[in-house]
Amino acid sequence: MKVGEEAAWLTVTKVITMLINMVITMFLSRFRTLTEYGTYSQIYLIATIATSIFVLGLPASINYFLNRTEDKICRQEFLSVYFTFGSLLGIIIAILLLVLYPFVVKYFNNNMLFTYKFAVLLLPWISIFNNSADNLFIAYHKTAYLMLYRLLYSIMLLITVVLFALNNGNFYTYMIIYISVQTIFVIGLYYAAYRMSGKLNILIKKNLIIEILQYCIPLGIAAIVSTLNIELDKLMIGRFYSTDAMAVYTNVSKELPINLLTVAVTTVMLPKMVSLIGKNKKQEAIEAWGVSIELSAVVLCFACMILFVFSDIVINILYSAKYLEGNNIFKVYVITSLVKITSWGIVLNATNNTKLVLKTSVITLLINVVLNFLLLKLFGMIGAAVSTLISEFFGIALKLYYTANVIGYKYKDVIPWKKIGQILFINVLLGVIVYILNMLFSNNIQNLYIRSCICVGMSFIIYFSLMQKKLKMLWLKLNDV
Repeated sequence: MKVGEEAAWLTVTKVITMLINMVITMFLSRFRTLTEYGTYSQIYLIATIATSIFVLGLPASINYFLNRTEDKICRQEFLSVYFTFGSLLGIIIAILLLVLYPFVVKYFNNNMLFTYKFAVLLLPWISIFNNSADNLFIAYHKTAYLMLYRLLYSIMLLITVVLFALNNGNFYTYMIIYISVQTIFVIGLYYAAYRMSGKLNILIKKNLIIEILQYCIPLGIAAIVSTLNIELDKLMIGRFYSTDAMAVYTNVSKELPINLLTVAVTTVMLPKMVSLIGKNKKQEAIEAWGVSIELSAVVLCFACMILFVFSDIVINILYSAKYLEGNNIFKVYVITSLVKITSWGIVLNATNNTKLVLKTSVITLLINVVLNFLLLKLFGMIGAAVSTLISEFFGIALKLYYTANVIGYKYKDVIPWKKIGQILFINVLLGVIVYILNMLFSNNIQNLYIRSCICVGMSFIIYFSLMQKKLKMLWLKLNDV
């Protein structure tokens, strides 16, 4: 299957699964109290940080080790070691969390967390293998199986939350079933790995583990730093504000499914980049990357423009009116979403320069820490969002600087700056026009939702009519990679 075709199918799958996840969030936001949803957010925050600290970037190793060889025995050996080591890590993380749990609860000042300890202990193990699924299926060219796995996974979680919401079920019982469903699917992934590889044993091979760790540890430390950078604002809000404020901030800062094409393209591009750079075809690799960036920018910039202009309506639809106090924070995060047009460290990963990825992440985190303390004190909760925005864009600039040095390019030639700038300018201009039209229509069309739908529809038709030829050209180029 060609890169474009794989990316298209993955995008479709991710659109559906992300929409389902949004519906799950909508149900939880509406049918649970702010305190319950705040506690739910804290559970996932603890699990996310614990996973990033102790998993050592393990899921990223699948892309490198499975794609560097077609030898069946080598692949079987790697997967046996991977699943054994990953399972042991899950157990170790659970034990460490059990010991540290009283301190965690004290940090958030939320005794409800004791009730849901089981979820916090199991989620890191679930995350290790859930994050491995995409790379695993794609390495074996089983895109259709990946789609089925993701869709069934999301649908079962949706059924769980809908049934409990409609029957006004107990939140504790919901969390037990919610975690159980995820556990079943992770066990299913063990079986899928066994079927695809033909063999899966409990195996600890010292030399291979050392080799995996040598590749993973820089990425793992970078992932720790990156996760702390992403979650730092929530950690600060969780410490200095109430659980209810944590619920509001978590939702309005939540990543919306507008970068799905980027994620899909990046997932299938990385093996291609590894292959091209390995064959010393740097020019082809950079051109292919540029095409993927431009394609993602066309879609992502438009989505960000719409979300920014109609932010209050989006929040009301997704989370209900009780979250509208976070409207300005939501807008800041919409702008921050523009960094998602690609994986900015893809060339550094493909060339095994993972230490530079780590260095960038550390510098970015330090900047974010300093800005968080300053801006949170000066501007309140929105200060945390602004610090994330500034540090994210600085991190991009630094990664591109290192990328240029690694491949011997000038900074201005690494990505298609001019084309991205043109796309961004068109969307800013269109956003101003849409905002003015929305204000003008308010005199004749009283219904806010109908008026907004008309404006969004008009802007969609105008924008994609202008971009039709460009999209077709980019799509053809992507499929030629």
